[in-house]
Amino acid sequence: MKKNLLKRTFITASIGFIVPAIAVAADGISDNNPWKISAGMSYAMLNAANTSGDIALTGGTSHYLARNSNLAYQNAWAPGIEFDRDIGSYITVGLAYEYLNSKITTSTLIPESAINQTGSYASNLRINTFLFKTYLKWPDAFSVGSMSTSPFIGAGLGAANLAMSNQQSDTASGVLLNPLVNNTVWQFAFSAEVGAETAWTPNWSLSYGIKYTNYGKFNSGTAATDASQNIIKSVQANVYAFAPFLNLGYRF
Repeated sequence: MKKNLLKRTFITASIGFIVPAIAVAADGISDNNPWKISAGMSYAMLNAANTSGDIALTGGTSHYLARNSNLAYQNAWAPGIEFDRDIGSYITVGLAYEYLNSKITTSTLIPESAINQTGSYASNLRINTFLFKTYLKWPDAFSVGSMSTSPFIGAGLGAANLAMSNQQSDTASGVLLNPLVNNTVWQFAFSAEVGAETAWTPNWSLSYGIKYTNYGKFNSGTAATDASQNIIKSVQANVYAFAPFLNLGYRF
């Protein structure tokens, strides 16, 4: 599975960097500070879809099936860094990294209808995301004095590492008593964004806007620290976020 993910990531890299280079023949490569390194912060408003899992203990006859409505995700600040290269006047390609540290809690207790009991699940969620990104921009669309603003749209493809820790589940009316083993998975990730970059010198600028990132599915695993307390089916959900962002960039 990891080999397939690496293969897809390599293909993504090729698409992200080779395809935009087609524009070079028509537009040339800018020699006016074409490189940019930026660092900043976004505020990820997390949510999830396609939730599944059964936190009932193996060997029993009960089932506690997790659904989207059962879990809540803590919004979180996400620092990031990015290294970009302009290809002509209208296209930029780059590599981006982002770190997100959040928590999953039980918003609605997970029901077991047959015996009229409820269960719960909670975990820490850490996501490291690596993306190949491409931007289409409109250079110097607006100018005020020495400042110029360039709107842009962007997209990214890559991989996310979703790490679950301090996991707990239980079927005793929401009392978290059963620790699960930490579990980590790699997933295909993608993003889309819209924003603008305002430069006040040839070197320094601020980029701001809003982005959507899909991190793929987290996976709790089924193993408990006490093997007799293993759950039937791992809790999984496709995690995504909408996030306003602000980045400080330096061109050279």
